[in-house]
Amino acid sequence: MDSENIQKEEILENVEKTPKKPSKTKKIAKKFVGITLLFLLVAVIVTVAVLAFVPKDYNFGFNDPVTIEMHTANSSSPNNKRLLPRDSEEYNEIMKLYKESFESKFLTSLLQGKLNRQVEVTEGYKSISSLTGPYLVFCYESSQKLVLNGKEYKADIVSDSNFIEVVIEVKNTTSLTEINAYFKYRDTGLNNYSYVRFSTLAAQSNLYNYIENL
Repeated sequence: MDSENIQKEEILENVEKTPKKPSKTKKIAKKFVGITLLFLLVAVIVTVAVLAFVPKDYNFGFNDPVTIEMHTANSSSPNNKRLLPRDSEEYNEIMKLYKESFESKFLTSLLQGKLNRQVEVTEGYKSISSLTGPYLVFCYESSQKLVLNGKEYKADIVSDSNFIEVVIEVKNTTSLTEINAYFKYRDTGLNNYSYVRFSTLAAQSNLYNYIENL
């Protein structure tokens, strides 16, 4: 083999051994992927932060009552049943804690799998006297219409679904828990049973403790 061929082979070997530099296109692609991942991470952090502050409300939507009839869990207590007039200190505090109990954050509701929950309705007989407390009775001076999630609700089980008193459960829980509201049949408030109930979510520990320690 002549010297010229030997030199050519050495040149080819050196070329093969020399590492190829990454192309500009690949460098740009890697930068783009890195920037995209960074933006996605920032977007996730911002979204979580926003959801941690965006409010979510599960309130039944009842009008403020004229009076509140408060029942505690201790049926033997002399204060087991108290009538609280509008604008009294106890009335105002109960209404404040009652409304706050329905307030949550989107993130909290999302993590508990309850983000899409709304006020729900169930029809069926329920004796109010079977409730053991604590619970509140919202009392009105005039007939109220059933309103479910902003729309008037017409019950199938009874022809007259107007009410003048609604009985609302209170539970000792710090997490979102289902509670019920029972509408006393007819708008006289004399019948101690319900054919329609609403259910929603609330965290009522503060309301519960206030009622039980009042």
